[in-house]
Amino acid sequence: MAPEIPDLAEYFVTNCRVDIWSFGITALELAHGHAPFSFQPPIKVFLMTLNNAPPSLESRKDKKFSKAFKHMIATCLVKDPSQRPTAHKLLKQSFFKQARSHDYIAQYLGGFAFFGG
Repeated sequence: MAPEIPDLAEYFVTNCRVDIWSFGITALELAHGHAPFSFQPPIKVFLMTLNNAPPSLESRKDKKFSKAFKHMIATCLVKDPSQRPTAHKLLKQSFFKQARSHDYIAQYLGGFAFFGG
């Protein structure tokens, strides 16, 4: 192995946490029906992301989201990437532990008609 591989591996693992941020933003977008700051120009969204607190479900008055879902999003959207959970740790959160089994989901989806197949 080349001497730079350990450093590259550490860099890769650290930077995989951008995917955790993206997952949190995607979950938030699905919950709200639009991306955070979606009504702003892209440069303003970039600056708001850098300078403001991360978007959350806590600021919404809507009570339909579980504490587990809100917590999952909040932990994904921590600004310091070293403080974000890994995917492995994220899957141990109560939100994911409450998820149905693959068999249940497959059985549930079996009743739907899909386009193109």
